[in-house]
Amino acid sequence: NVNITIFGTGQTFESCQVLANELQASNVDFAGWQLPEKIALQAELSHLALGIFGTTDKASRVIPNKVYEAMAMGIPFVTMRSPAADELLVAGENCQLIDPGSPEQLAEAIRWSKSNPVELAAMAKASRELFTEVCSPAQVGETMHAAIDEVCRRAPRTRTSNARLRLPMVKTKAGQNSEHG
Repeated sequence: NVNITIFGTGQTFESCQVLANELQASNVDFAGWQLPEKIALQAELSHLALGIFGTTDKASRVIPNKVYEAMAMGIPFVTMRSPAADELLVAGENCQLIDPGSPEQLAEAIRWSKSNPVELAAMAKASRELFTEVCSPAQVGETMHAAIDEVCRRAPRTRTSNARLRLPMVKTKAGQNSEHG
């Protein structure tokens, strides 16, 4: 048996509740809006996090924040295969990816997760490592800083572009202040 808790009251909340009632899905709990701290506590107790599965253009362009949160917490997850996901995630290595709009594949991914705890734990560990290496705020900041430096270096020098780019003080890994720019 699998129990599913759905947090939030987004645009499909009511239609999901109606469908769950029609299907008499007694294993689905709609928790509604919750404080982030409560969601984090519940996530830590979960075996699997669910990403997005829609068929809209927007869904194919994004990796939702809840996937990044699952990665940061080392929680295994399943989300839809998309151009955005393909840029970062590797199915079977650090996550499970399914086709958009496929409830059959989602059900199979959930069943597989329940039957394969060792493999699922390895995926969770790999996604946590990927988050640390590529997606952490510190790493994203370093990547953006390098990109801004490169753009500024390549920009043609004009009267207004001769000013040096000034960025705020940041803490370095050693904990000392450093002015970037």
